[in-house]
Amino acid sequence: VKSGTLPIGYEPDPNHGPKDEFKAMCQRMADNGIPVIIWMSHSGLTMGAQDIDDDWFIRGVNGETIAGWGQRDGGMLMCNPGHPGYIEYTKKWIRFYIKECRCKGIFFDCLGWYFPADYRPRPFMRYPGDTNLMTIRFMEDVYDCIKACDPEAVMFGEGVSLDGPVNIFSIAGN
Repeated sequence: VKSGTLPIGYEPDPNHGPKDEFKAMCQRMADNGIPVIIWMSHSGLTMGAQDIDDDWFIRGVNGETIAGWGQRDGGMLMCNPGHPGYIEYTKKWIRFYIKECRCKGIFFDCLGWYFPADYRPRPFMRYPGDTNLMTIRFMEDVYDCIKACDPEAVMFGEGVSLDGPVNIFSIAGN
């Protein structure tokens, strides 16, 4: 089972038990005043995993998918941050974690990550290089979703752009 920083999707890690047990654990923590923050990768997901649409992935000029973190780490590939399907998928899991599990925030790993150009024709993009601009759209959409679920919940982002909304950001450098 893939796990950790090589996500198969945004659902709870199956190595830690069934989804219902995870939800119950989060609710118990909330009942005891312990805020839970959920980690989500913004630098890629695994193609072919459940509920993941292959159309979300960025394609290079040669039509090949682009690996997350610049290498084929267990099959993690870059998603186009402006793809409406990817945004809706992300919001679906935000609603689960904040509304059902009563978590208090979402941390997006690599939120300010550089996105390569997406050469697959996209109705929501003018040019292949618009992928970086799409990060701002992504940030706005998921921030609004987080706040609609719980006005007190927060959005964390690693290396974010201050052009988009975020409550707390971290600066990362390699």
